[in-house]
Amino acid sequence: MAGGKPLSLFESGAIMLYLSDKAGGKLLPSDPALKWEALSWLFWQIGGVGPMFGQFGHFHKHAPERVEYGINRYSAEVEGF
Repeated sequence: MAGGKPLSLFESGAIMLYLSDKAGGKLLPSDPALKWEALSWLFWQIGGVGPMFGQFGHFHKHAPERVEYGINRYSAEVEGF
């Protein structure tokens, strides 16, 4: 609810920020430097590593046929994490 009206949200980052707001900001540090560090990690995860791991899992385990390009590309993306 936003202003007493139903609210539809999508994307994990927006949902996490909404939940933090609903919890009175308790899910983020109150110190500004730490808050922005936490938000930087949140945005890095939703914009990078999460999608790359998902693509890797798809091509490595779930693709109906073996696609070497996809396997090689996303294996290289997630290597080292």
